[in-house]
Amino acid sequence: KDDGTFDPDFRVGEEGELIGVEANEVSGVFVNSFTIICVSPPLDTLVYDELSKGANFVPVPLQISMNGLPMEYSDITVDFVYSPPWELSYIEPRNSPTIGGSMITFFGPYFYDSGQIMCKFGDLFATQVKIVGNGEVVCRTPSVDIHQKLNVSITVDGTSWSDYTNTTVIEYFGVRNVLLF
Repeated sequence: KDDGTFDPDFRVGEEGELIGVEANEVSGVFVNSFTIICVSPPLDTLVYDELSKGANFVPVPLQISMNGLPMEYSDITVDFVYSPPWELSYIEPRNSPTIGGSMITFFGPYFYDSGQIMCKFGDLFATQVKIVGNGEVVCRTPSVDIHQKLNVSITVDGTSWSDYTNTTVIEYFGVRNVLLF
């Protein structure tokens, strides 16, 4: 609007999609006055070439237009990252006491510091996550109640998690309480 407030109905189609987008742009859907959801466009040739040469990720600039008019995009540009699908190759060590606190190293290609990297042990999130090198992330195990085996997984983007394999299972073992007098 002219007064600077957000008008969610401005240049939005009946289904909530943005209209007037160009060929290399994608439409989005307004969720609320702070959120727009859009699907990333297919890889273009330059990005695909970089990934096929072995790049772990390729950032591309992302801008938003509220009215779909050419040359009327946000002043701020953020990077959107295209990357090959990450995978968790294996973990070391593959056990932890039930009290947790063990540092487990996750190994796999395409890990990068996205600011959204997380590790899970079953349905429990790691209590600490640290990138230590290309393809290596260290996660601190949470505590569990009983001796058990759990699948572990990792996400780089905060939404898509690695698949489970037989090399990505951790075994929690019980620790006896010892009283010292």
